[in-house]
Amino acid sequence: MMYLWLVLLLLTAFWGFIPNSPGWLVMQNIAISTLIVLKSTTLRDYCRSVHSPLTTSDILSWYLLWPGLNARAFFQKPAVKPAPIRLRVWMFAVTKTLLGLCCLTWLAPYIVTNHVIIGGWVALAGLILMIHFGVFHLLALTWQSLGREVRPIMQSPLCATSISDFWSHRWNLAFRDFANLFVMRPMTRRWNGTVAMWGCFAFSGLVHELAISVPARAGYGWPLAYFMLQALGVSCERTSWGQRIGMRDRWTGWLFAFLIIGPPSLLLFHPPFISTVILPLVGISVTHP
Repeated sequence: MMYLWLVLLLLTAFWGFIPNSPGWLVMQNIAISTLIVLKSTTLRDYCRSVHSPLTTSDILSWYLLWPGLNARAFFQKPAVKPAPIRLRVWMFAVTKTLLGLCCLTWLAPYIVTNHVIIGGWVALAGLILMIHFGVFHLLALTWQSLGREVRPIMQSPLCATSISDFWSHRWNLAFRDFANLFVMRPMTRRWNGTVAMWGCFAFSGLVHELAISVPARAGYGWPLAYFMLQALGVSCERTSWGQRIGMRDRWTGWLFAFLIIGPPSLLLFHPPFISTVILPLVGISVTHP
């Protein structure tokens, strides 16, 4: 993992210290660079475990047409022909894409006129809804119809019944797959599951520092603090007291997860990031009186 961090830090330093570079461009470059590094690491690990070489089209598709990080699911084709995907599933993905687009083009600009930061959060929510929930879902359905055993990276996160359920099974499964393979498993073998869990959240916090605080040039430490809070919440879930009151299931688990994941996310997507990166990225101009 040390070489991985070295590459990420060098790329971040390169993009982050270009004179007069706008924050949204720095974020975009860091995000793309990080994804390429993570994909390359995953691809290298997969190629070590298989004997048949990958085609050029497969490799290009992996980098350009799929956001996931589970190389085995993407490259290994099932022997059985996949069942046709129902029209309502396609329409659900299209609907999420359009709703996100509406947030970006109509709702967020309207709210910004009255409250800049709230409007920026709406714009960010629209961006995530359009891309992560919509476009990436459409990509997953397309690959599934072509016989790839991929899954959408978002799996109904609002239905999570615990913090563990949210981060392990529902939110950004691409990053989950990578962290599980290259952070969780090695740390579990060397220490134990608890240390590995804290290590995964620390890794996620540091990656988000690179992608959020560095482009904003402010808010350092807030994303890391957010993910350390998530680790603390998971630790609470695992205590005998947490299990007794249902922190990992039922409505009590859902409520606890909402309180730990939802409102504190303002630490993750802090105001400097919203005002200097997100609003310029989506083309919303702010006029000051």
